[in-house]
Amino acid sequence: MTGASASLPPRGGGLLVLLALAGGDALLLRPTQTTATVAYNEENYQCTADPAFLSKCVPKWQESCRREYNHSEHMRTKLCETSLSRNYVRIRTLVPPSDILDQWKWEFERRQFDDGFFRSQVPKFTDTGFKLVRLPEHLHEGMLARYNARRNQSVPEEGQPAFGFHCNTGHDNDDYHVVIPHDELFGEVREWIRGQLSDWTGQNVNEETSIYGAREYHRGSICGMHTDNTETHAFSAIYQIDQQGMDEPWALDYVTHGGVEGRALMQAGDVMLYESASGLHGRKDPLKGDEFTNMFFHFRSPNWLPAINSILSLDNYWEKRWRFEAHHQEHLTSLANAPPKERLWKSTDQCIPERSRSDPLLKEGGFFQTPPDPTRL
Repeated sequence: MTGASASLPPRGGGLLVLLALAGGDALLLRPTQTTATVAYNEENYQCTADPAFLSKCVPKWQESCRREYNHSEHMRTKLCETSLSRNYVRIRTLVPPSDILDQWKWEFERRQFDDGFFRSQVPKFTDTGFKLVRLPEHLHEGMLARYNARRNQSVPEEGQPAFGFHCNTGHDNDDYHVVIPHDELFGEVREWIRGQLSDWTGQNVNEETSIYGAREYHRGSICGMHTDNTETHAFSAIYQIDQQGMDEPWALDYVTHGGVEGRALMQAGDVMLYESASGLHGRKDPLKGDEFTNMFFHFRSPNWLPAINSILSLDNYWEKRWRFEAHHQEHLTSLANAPPKERLWKSTDQCIPERSRSDPLLKEGGFFQTPPDPTRL
């Protein structure tokens, strides 16, 4: 593998012609094109590849994918033969792991600071921050039937970049999305979960801020330890809908408000209630199974946002962050601070070696640590 690396021209200094892949996978493999095309890009990062490089390396990736799913024709067709323009395939064939690790370094310390800061500062309403419950069977059976009726309509998630974090890393996670209708049954499930959160926290959990799913995780999926969006994800629930072809259980890792590490082995029909803005959670082990499908419910109370705005104020968050930077004599950066980089793939370059799905890059990046409270200097 070579793939020459160079600096990008100034923003706006060159025409970025994105590879038009969404309409059909054949374009990705078309050998008759001779002009190198921008095949993948993110902020401050761009991959340009000769079509001959893609026509050589995408089939090689497919061979590896077929070996992973050689036991299931359905999964092999879904994940190895179709939607070859999705981010997961492009990242695996165009973005070397070393580039991802280099970009992550610009973001790591700031994210550690934020997770540690918000864990220590945001309001908490339960002893542990996590509680495993069971959805009533008639509700779970109805939701499972709706999911099964639509699971063949699943599509790749679009928002998983190469340099993403937490559960949103395009190198490790090949996740799909299934639209579940928000019908009367769905409303019953939502209200049951909302009521459970209200009873558990003692708060008026009356404002729905986000519901997502169903999300299908596949072999190798992983999730770094993190807290959720501070402004919108106060009281949350993970609903485990279905799991297929499991070689072993896939644990949800978490850290209680008291700093005790725990693991939950959820079964279909289980619901994990959690204070998601303050409770550190993730999945430290890669998924060893074909498919694991969840839905996510997020709420807040009328008192939540005023409290958070106070925490985010100039004389609180920023004062503590500036004090932290001065104490450690470092400036917390983000991906936007990374120097522009371009990688050029020629037809004669070797393909990126296929990394095992049981060896997630996110772990090498250090995203399974429990961040300390940065206000205690």
